[in-house]
Amino acid sequence: MIPPDLKLNELASSHIRLYIDARAKTVKASSVNRETTIIASALHSARIDFPEVESWVCPPIPRPKVSRSRRERLITQEEVIKLLTRLLSARRADETAVAAQNRRTVGQAFQMTLLTGARIGEITALRWDRIDVAAKMLQIVGTKTRFHSTKMVRYLEITPTIKMILLERKEISRWEYVFCRTGNSITDYHKILSEAAEQCGITYGKFKRGGFITHDARHTAVTRMLQAGVDLSTIGSITGHSDANLILHYSHATRESRKQAVTILEDFVTGEKDSKTKKAS
Repeated sequence: MIPPDLKLNELASSHIRLYIDARAKTVKASSVNRETTIIASALHSARIDFPEVESWVCPPIPRPKVSRSRRERLITQEEVIKLLTRLLSARRADETAVAAQNRRTVGQAFQMTLLTGARIGEITALRWDRIDVAAKMLQIVGTKTRFHSTKMVRYLEITPTIKMILLERKEISRWEYVFCRTGNSITDYHKILSEAAEQCGITYGKFKRGGFITHDARHTAVTRMLQAGVDLSTIGSITGHSDANLILHYSHATRESRKQAVTILEDFVTGEKDSKTKKAS
């Protein structure tokens, strides 16, 4: 795309634009943007790796325009109950014991994302040494790239449903991690969740109109807590949202406010509050 004898100090933004325009015809803008990042990194590293060009200034690197629109799919309580009923039901006649256990594991992991507002990767990486059932506390370690160096840790109250899940997992798990052997992935997680959604008449998939994905459980948890009047500081301390996403400071969050917040999620997932209201009436 550029002259073979082009020297580094002759490189211009227009040369990079040739590559961007060509790639944009075959792949998404987000993919081109990632590739452009690699090119920019290589060019900026030239001064470090090659003393001959240490005074060279890299030209501005053009970037393709990437849509920043966010998905707004929330999971309704009716959908939650349908999915969990399907995933956590007893072994069916047409499935093996292993398949039934895998299905239940997926259901428990999905339920945990709703109860904690955590990312599925954070639930998958949950270790037994980060759980103190006696103190009713567990630790969630941030798994986003920006957390790898700081190891952002959140402390969550163990609700009755979370305790029930953990006690059952303790009888099954013989590993360091609660939900899987390696802490990296749960067996057939997306396949099982997708099948359960289809059987419940719920659209599943990021690129399907009206479809939900596991990360929507996190958005749903935050929304439910906000609707219940939980302050942003407490929500941030539970979900680990950065100040760019949700909140500037977490200083006012207390264990009591966190306990109140996760209780709201507990009632949402189990339908306890609705049943209590019906009994009262």
